[in-house]
Amino acid sequence: MTTNPAFVLRHVGSVFLLIPVRKNDITKSYLTLNEQGAWIWQNACSFDTVKDLVDDMSKRFQITKEEEKRRVTEFCDDLIAKGLVRL
Repeated sequence: MTTNPAFVLRHVGSVFLLIPVRKNDITKSYLTLNEQGAWIWQNACSFDTVKDLVDDMSKRFQITKEEEKRRVTEFCDDLIAKGLVRL
């Protein structure tokens, strides 16, 4: 997986911001991410599939419930659908 190079992640205070740094078709304003969303963005390039990312994230953040794993998978799928992350 790869992240969209039109965006950079910045940590400002206690907030993670995904900021567009060049023209894109997704948004002209920043997006706010929580800690797990920022981790996904920072580490997406280390994984070939969403399943691999979710499995690793589950271990790191001690995500044990299937509902939580499903929400993480849906978030990753949403990033892909919006073009923020590419397979």
